[in-house]
Amino acid sequence: MNSTSLRIGLIGTGSHTREHLLPAVRATPGIEVTIVCSRRLEHARALAHQYGVATSTDRWLEVLDAGVDAVIVCGPPELHAEVTAECLRRGKPVFVEKPPAIGLAELEKLILLEASRDVLAFVDFNFRFSSLYAELQRAVPSPRFVQIRFVTSKPRARLWSLPSVEASYLFAVAIHPLDAVIQQLGTVRELHSGIVRIREHCFAASVTIAFDSGAIAQLDLGNYAQRFESRIDQIGASGNRGVLDNFDRLEFHGNVELSASPILSGKLHAHYVPSGVSGGERRGGYAQALESFFGSVRNKTASASPLSSCRPVYRVIDALLEQWVSQGQAREPSGT
Repeated sequence: MNSTSLRIGLIGTGSHTREHLLPAVRATPGIEVTIVCSRRLEHARALAHQYGVATSTDRWLEVLDAGVDAVIVCGPPELHAEVTAECLRRGKPVFVEKPPAIGLAELEKLILLEASRDVLAFVDFNFRFSSLYAELQRAVPSPRFVQIRFVTSKPRARLWSLPSVEASYLFAVAIHPLDAVIQQLGTVRELHSGIVRIREHCFAASVTIAFDSGAIAQLDLGNYAQRFESRIDQIGASGNRGVLDNFDRLEFHGNVELSASPILSGKLHAHYVPSGVSGGERRGGYAQALESFFGSVRNKTASASPLSSCRPVYRVIDALLEQWVSQGQAREPSGT
C-alpha cells in the first residue's frame, strides 16, 4: 500500500461483514485493513488468514490502540454503541452499522458525544447510497408522494435486548425505508399506522407519514414474505413518477427531469436495468456508503450520515411501537 492508504480496523466478523462490508472495503482503492476483531479469536484469525490481514484479536480496544486511521464496527447494537462512544472520545473516525444503539436514550448519549468531540461518525444506511436510488432522486426530485414496500422473511424472533419481534423488525429492517423518507421529505408532522397478525411471529403493517413540507409517505412493512422485496414508487410535483424495484430496476413515467438523468435518453416512459455492471456491494449501496465515509476521513469533511440524523428515525420507531402496543400487537418496551 502507498503512503496515502487509510489503515482500517474491522470489528465484527459476522455474515454481514463477510458478505457485504469486507468485499466492499477491499474493492475500494487506497484502503488497507490492518486488524480484525471478533468475540471468538478463531473467527478473527480465520478471516485475517483468508484476506491477508496482518493482525487479529478478540479484544476490540486493541483495534483502537493499533494505530488505525478509522474503525468499522458491525455487530450487535450494544457493541455498536460502546465502540462508537469510545471512538468519539478518542477522536477516531468510526463507520457503524445500523442501528447504532438500542433505543433513543442510548442514541442521545452518542449524539451528545458526536456534537462535543467534532469527530466523524457515519451510520451505514447503505440502501440510501445505492446508485439507482440516487438516480431515482435525481430524476424525480422533491417528490410529493412516496410509496415504499419493504418486506422480508425475518426477523421472526426477538433480536438483541428488544422486547418483541416487531421492535426487532423496526430496528433491523424498517429503519432503512424510514431513514430514506425522513432524509428525503424532512420533518415529520403526523404518523398513523396499523398492524395485523399474519401468523405466529409474522405481521404486516401499513404506515402513513405526513411531513411539514406537505409530502406524504406510505410504507408497507412486514416480516411475512418468503424473501426480501422492495419497491420505491415516488411522484413529483409535476406528476412525474419513478419506480425502483429491488434496487436493480428503474422505471420512469411522465415529465421526468431528463437533464439530471442522462440515462433516460429523452423518453417519456423508460426502463433501466444495469447489465451486471455493478456487483451486490454497489447495488445495495455498501460500496458507495464506505466511499463516502473514506472520502470524509481523507478530506476532513462532514459525515453524510451522522448519528444526529438517526434521531427522527428513532422517534418514529418509538411512535410506531406505541401505536402497535395500543393495538395489542406488540409488547411494551419494558417487556422481556
